[in-house]
Amino acid sequence: MSCDSIDNFQKQISNHKINSKELYQDLETFLIDCKQKDPTALDTTYSNLDKKSKITISYQYNIFQKPTQVNYATPALKSYLHPNISHLIAKKNNKLDCRFDILSNEKHILLYKNNDFLYAFPKKKYHMLQGKFNFLLLCELYNKEERDWLGTFHASTLGNGKEAIMLIGDSGNGKSTLSALLMAHGLDIISDDITAMLADNLHVYRNPNAISIKQGAVKILKPFFPDMDDYDEVFINESKGYVKYIPPTNINPKKFDFPCNKIVLVKYDKNTPNTVLVELDPAKALETLIPESWISPDPKHAKLFLNWLETVEFYSLTYNNNEEAISKFKSLFSN
Repeated sequence: MSCDSIDNFQKQISNHKINSKELYQDLETFLIDCKQKDPTALDTTYSNLDKKSKITISYQYNIFQKPTQVNYATPALKSYLHPNISHLIAKKNNKLDCRFDILSNEKHILLYKNNDFLYAFPKKKYHMLQGKFNFLLLCELYNKEERDWLGTFHASTLGNGKEAIMLIGDSGNGKSTLSALLMAHGLDIISDDITAMLADNLHVYRNPNAISIKQGAVKILKPFFPDMDDYDEVFINESKGYVKYIPPTNINPKKFDFPCNKIVLVKYDKNTPNTVLVELDPAKALETLIPESWISPDPKHAKLFLNWLETVEFYSLTYNNNEEAISKFKSLFSN
């Protein structure tokens, strides 16, 4: 789809039951915001910093057969990244493909790659470190540059070996819990919480992170994951409390990228009488997907993003019964 005005845009999607004007305005605002807030821009304030922090903790991970070392200056810094990838600790050390150092000073967390300083993040905004580290790791795993990616979406993604479906939802609506249940019932977890899409083929790519589960879901999931007590647990903050990390069942995959043309907005509602799966107005889905997603500021990528959206089917899944939710979600796969 290629449009040069709102009138043209409305004509292009007139066959869809959506508010085209509202959708156009939301997308326009989102893409402009992405361009103005380019997260790839370096913070030059710390570009000449020496590595003064002392490394106290080191791990080598074997991530999709790529030996990667991450060094942490403190246990707190370790807690931000290690639980997500602890299931990938290498059994023996190999020649490294890549090395990251996570250091800090009085005000900032510092991120280095192969001894080169890259970013400084305010200590209170450690989630920025998590996001950037994950993105750089994906670039390393797939031999890509940041400019090669169309974007990253705040979504978990499940696959059946042939195609993938994104699962979105506000915090507390059961997205990660359902993702873990779907994995326990035979689906492949492609990514948890952060889903990256490459511009060249508009495929989503496998993310090695574990699934983060809040304390309230542990009892529900424990029957499906007998080793739950052994999984890493980290205290996030007062509102989120402790979080468990469930490793993917497929840690040595043969396929890494998949087409993805379905998005499901999920909501757990204990008061709903039935599990309901219905088509969803794209504008409603994008209200959840857009705020914490990032699209490349490259104008070509913005057009690709809009073209991809034209191919996507949007659904809403409201449930209070896990078995019914699993069955209805699985029914969406074409193959």
